[in-house]
Amino acid sequence: GLMGSVMILAVLLARPLLRKAPRNITCLLWLLVALRLLIPFQLESPLSLQPWSITEPIGITQMTQELPQEPIIDAPQASLIQEPEVNSQTQPPIIESQPTIDPQPITKTLPVHSFSLENLCVFLWIAGCSSILLYAVISLVILQYRLQDAVRSEEGVWESDRIVDAFLLGYWKPRIYLPAGLPHQDRELILCHERAHKSRADQWWKLLGLVCLSVHWFNPLVWLGYWLMCRDIEDACDEKVIKSMN
Repeated sequence: GLMGSVMILAVLLARPLLRKAPRNITCLLWLLVALRLLIPFQLESPLSLQPWSITEPIGITQMTQELPQEPIIDAPQASLIQEPEVNSQTQPPIIESQPTIDPQPITKTLPVHSFSLENLCVFLWIAGCSSILLYAVISLVILQYRLQDAVRSEEGVWESDRIVDAFLLGYWKPRIYLPAGLPHQDRELILCHERAHKSRADQWWKLLGLVCLSVHWFNPLVWLGYWLMCRDIEDACDEKVIKSMN
């Protein structure tokens, strides 16, 4: 999450410098940010500057090699070493006292506060993530219910009098929905804009952004990045439509 936030700040600083550049460049930058937010680990290789996970620390191997080793005594030499005989008459036998063993097992008390705080954070994260996904699903169901009486005007284009904005709905076979009664010139421009969304597969870009938003809902930079990504996608579609015009 920290590296993703740093990348978001870097894109925010780069956007004013790329004002005259095509919006597709900033869209690709947001794609890199989304991939970094969704990949929880960092790829390392032997060519990296700090390959800690691949090479073994040198200090440990040197310590194991420098430790003094005990001399090994051969069996014939060991037999020559004899312990002095102890006179059992002059010295009384030594009776060692056995320590008393408590029959009850020893139980360790674990700290409860740390585990309860961790569980609370996990619960809040799952609740926030589930809330955003549930809101998206409910909004989709309500929108599909409102589009039940939509009328097909041409291939892949539907019109409805219950919507006020045009949009692209669906992932595998997306449909273009237009408000009913649009003037001819406005209808053609809006239709070109939505077809640009369809050709760019922007529905998958926004889905990826929604997943990042649901996972990192606690990070305000992710909300700002998602909003700016949607604006850059709309600008990129406008640029594509303008280039196709005379």
